[in-house]
Amino acid sequence: MRIHSIIPARELEPGLATIVVRIPGQPTLRSRAVMVQHHDYGAVQVAFASGHILSLSDRTMVGRIVNCTIRTSRRDTSERGTR
Repeated sequence: MRIHSIIPARELEPGLATIVVRIPGQPTLRSRAVMVQHHDYGAVQVAFASGHILSLSDRTMVGRIVNCTIRTSRRDTSERGTR
C-alpha cells in the first residue's frame, strides 16, 4: 500500500520515503532523501540518493510517497472464519 502526501520541506527527514520534486525546465526528481539539513534562515538542504543536492525554502511543498506493507501472520489467517 502506498501513502501519498504533500508536505512542506521543513518536515522532511531522511528515510525510505520517495520524495518528488518538480523543477521547471528539469526532469521531475523522484528519489530518497539521505541527508536533510534545516537552517535557521528558512532553508532546507536535501541530499538525495540519486546524487542531487537541492536547497529549498522551508515553505516549498514536496510530494512524499511512503510504501507500507501490511503483513498478516499465519495465526491471523488460520483463525479467519472460525468465529
